[in-house]
Amino acid sequence: MRVLMLTQYYAPEPHDKFTSLAEGLAERGHDVQVLTSFPCYPLGKTYDGWRQRLYSTESARGVEVVRLPQLPDHSRSALRRAIYYVSFALSAATIGVWRSRRADVVLVYQAALPVGLAGWILSLWRRAPLVLDVVDLWPESVAASGMLRSRWLLRMISAVARFVYNRATHICVITEGYRRRLVEEGVAPSKLSLLHMWGSLDALATCPAPIDFPAAANREFVAMYTGAMGPCQGLETLLEAAAALRDDPRIGFVLVGDGTSLPELRALANRLQLPNVTFVGRRPRNELLAWLDRADALVLCLKSDPMSNVSIPSKTIDYFGAGKPVVAAIAGETARLVREHACGAVTAPGDASGLAEALRNYANNPTKARRDGDMARAAFDRLFDQRRQIDRFNAKLLAVVGACHPPTPTAIGQAA
Repeated sequence: MRVLMLTQYYAPEPHDKFTSLAEGLAERGHDVQVLTSFPCYPLGKTYDGWRQRLYSTESARGVEVVRLPQLPDHSRSALRRAIYYVSFALSAATIGVWRSRRADVVLVYQAALPVGLAGWILSLWRRAPLVLDVVDLWPESVAASGMLRSRWLLRMISAVARFVYNRATHICVITEGYRRRLVEEGVAPSKLSLLHMWGSLDALATCPAPIDFPAAANREFVAMYTGAMGPCQGLETLLEAAAALRDDPRIGFVLVGDGTSLPELRALANRLQLPNVTFVGRRPRNELLAWLDRADALVLCLKSDPMSNVSIPSKTIDYFGAGKPVVAAIAGETARLVREHACGAVTAPGDASGLAEALRNYANNPTKARRDGDMARAAFDRLFDQRRQIDRFNAKLLAVVGACHPPTPTAIGQAA
């Protein structure tokens, strides 16, 4: 099977899904070509050692990777962020058409709607079925971010989304909430498949040197948050919980990551005078497992809105895989997962006192913390294991190609 994959994110960027999927499909004997960007995520600046140019081609782990230009950005400006997405989509729909090879299927990582449009153009050009991997719902995601409030523009984005969904041969979604939402939009249930995001602990276990953990990570009980720090996360709740536990010398808070809200969060921690809180900034992906291992409980925070209620933060997968209890100030799909698999505690979004109480309970009951951590790891193995999920993706792509290009009677006779 010849697979043409389109994704704005690819290694060395910390978006592992399509990198591991491309390499996994190549390992399974398929001819894989990836159209992607010159790396700039998450800081919105082209990585050192790279530069934006017309295109470049490289080979990595059996995959041909074609990189296309874009205008990098990761600011709070709706206009600049739109230019970032659209610039890559235009490159894919023009230069990408020129540089792409023949394909039996076009697979699109649709984190941004313009990339889905470019994938549709590629599928027309290559006369191949279009499979969307929808990992972000539009316009819900841009509305939730607060960067776009125009109802007219949101309605226009919604119309474009329906256009793309209607022209896809098949759509993979990452949560049951996404599936329900697309059915509400008129997508036939038979056109949808639930294929969770996945993780690989092996990919995290390559830390090259011992880590010098901060003082807060040396307390008896460490509550840790890792990942993006933006307006959607609502990490003020975590800092308010830390304030409620300020006088408990056992409990320390470590926040690992970066984002547009980090300066405000640091300022809030200073105003609240939190000696039990440490920010360590963004760390390399290959250090993540070491940080998660150091934690006694892992914290999820997310503001409640229509988007967050149907999605699962990608860090949830790493948290489950680390085998630690998950304490979530969150609603919707993620809260359902934590409750269903009995692997943590759930409080309402913004409920700092509830979050503090849940963490105190785990600090007081290490046996329960270990038991819930074991349940988290068992759920990871069932739902999010990389090899199992890539096998499922492989089977789905083969089924789509087989349905669109059934074997001819002559070929069937020859096979017999």
